[in-house]
Amino acid sequence: MITTDRQKQANNIHRLFWFAWTARPSVHWISPVLAGIPFAWGNLCCFISAAMYFIDVYGPLNGASAMAANGVARYGMGAVFPLFTFQMYQRLGVAWATSLLAFISVAMLPIPWLFFKYGERIRAKSRYETMKY
Repeated sequence: MITTDRQKQANNIHRLFWFAWTARPSVHWISPVLAGIPFAWGNLCCFISAAMYFIDVYGPLNGASAMAANGVARYGMGAVFPLFTFQMYQRLGVAWATSLLAFISVAMLPIPWLFFKYGERIRAKSRYETMKY
């Protein structure tokens, strides 16, 4: 059975909710671990898909720069995230803080379709050479 990117994203978000509501002492430790494994795999698949998209759209020369910009954005988020997560998890608790991240992920589900629908217009505004489909 072939799954679409939307199905993969929805399954990944489902696993984040699974992790959020099983990460407590009353639930066996294996349940959040089992939720984390496919979630990590889904994140890796999203990262690889984004890298392939940059190479496909911008070609090998400009695609490397696009991937570098993506890396800077990711590392920036990685630097900023610890500044607020400690307070977020203390105030909301593990279940609701992780669920908040899952709800943010749900809100971001339409982004790939927006790129699919408006991607040609967005790429046309780029100063760099892009692939024409």
